[in-house]
Amino acid sequence: MDYLRKLCRKTWSFYEDFAAGKDHFLPADNYQQRPIERTAHRTSPTNIGFLLLSILSARDFGFITLSAFYDLIGKTVDTIEKLEKWQGHLYNWYDTKTL
Repeated sequence: MDYLRKLCRKTWSFYEDFAAGKDHFLPADNYQQRPIERTAHRTSPTNIGFLLLSILSARDFGFITLSAFYDLIGKTVDTIEKLEKWQGHLYNWYDTKTL
């Protein structure tokens, strides 16, 4: 169980680091360390869905407080509501820097 908890914490750390205000509270598609350290500042509906699940899981595991949970969900949903859509559906990709 200790291993699972550590793995969950490490997964949550990705979202803490890469779904912050500078990216409009949307997750980066990926982060690479080699050969060059860089972050892909784009996201998709799938990435956004996993972010929302990760926020809920972070709360369930006690990594964040209830008020932080509501704050993060609120900021993410606010951004989602502002995204350009096609007939109500999210596009496949969004640049998280230039929404």
